[in-house]
Amino acid sequence: MAERAPFDSVVAMDLLEHLPQPEQLLRCIHKYMHPRGRLIVTGPNVAYWHVRWKLLRGCWNYAEAGIMDETHLRWFTRVTWRQLLEQNGFQIEIDGVAESLFPKEHQLGALLRCGDVIRKIRAFGEMLFPNLVATVFLFCCKKSPERPEAS
Repeated sequence: MAERAPFDSVVAMDLLEHLPQPEQLLRCIHKYMHPRGRLIVTGPNVAYWHVRWKLLRGCWNYAEAGIMDETHLRWFTRVTWRQLLEQNGFQIEIDGVAESLFPKEHQLGALLRCGDVIRKIRAFGEMLFPNLVATVFLFCCKKSPERPEAS
């Protein structure tokens, strides 16, 4: 990795939750990233309403894909995603929802022919209740002025 450094951009989409120690990769990225470089991270939200609903009913079932993907080794909420990034040397510039899903959103839009209204409701929900409606968060980060603690 060092022979190609420094990196202007690093993209880690739906990756960190698959690692037993994502902190190690983040510290390595931090070390080899250009001072003005950017890190783009996406990852699932275990606090999504449907996961919470299932947990309230006593279910913690793995799936072939999605938030409860059977290959995930770690689970994060918006707060714990932020902590992971900030504690490993990154300052978050953009904290957004990459993907969200309201129940039957597309079917309602098609059936009622009100796709614009549904999209506005979705955007409003993402703004007010991101922890409930986000299935995937997106973070754009730059290097923090402070260095991360050595592992």
